[in-house]
Amino acid sequence: MLKFVKARTQAPKFGAGERLDYSRAKINWGDLQALFEKSEGGSGGHSGLKLRLKSVQGEYISALGRLRAEYGGIDNYIRAKLEAHRGQDLVITRNKYPYNLAPGIIHLVLWVNPLGPKVGQIGLPEIHQYLAGKIEGAQYILFKNEKAHQSVRSITHYQLFMKQSAYRKSKGLSIVKL
Repeated sequence: MLKFVKARTQAPKFGAGERLDYSRAKINWGDLQALFEKSEGGSGGHSGLKLRLKSVQGEYISALGRLRAEYGGIDNYIRAKLEAHRGQDLVITRNKYPYNLAPGIIHLVLWVNPLGPKVGQIGLPEIHQYLAGKIEGAQYILFKNEKAHQSVRSITHYQLFMKQSAYRKSKGLSIVKL
């Protein structure tokens, strides 16, 4: 069964009003499902939860600075890299700065290619249809961060999580390097 989920508008609370800090604890599949409630919409956000290791977050912030200096920003960098994939409407990449996930979970990014043949014609139904054709019977979690939590704002993209075992069983799911 496929799982379509989105982030809650507010982070789940634990204990006496404390928010869980995943920068220390690994996020397992159940955590992902709890964080992102079932929805066809696939949009929302993580409400500022700390989802990366502090070291990975630091590397990410440094990379953003380098990309700003070299390309004028991360949006320009991603657009330049997607140029090589003009023939594809959807491009899937590994997240270079993944959330602090338990072993066996892959953190990917699904980009709606602004240079693809069907630009402006790809929505969630087409994305879910594409994924269903590639990962038959497998579970995945797909969500789009709220604008406030997006580093890349001018190119539509979704966070995509799969179990490693589902990826191995996928039919032609191509992960490219940007």
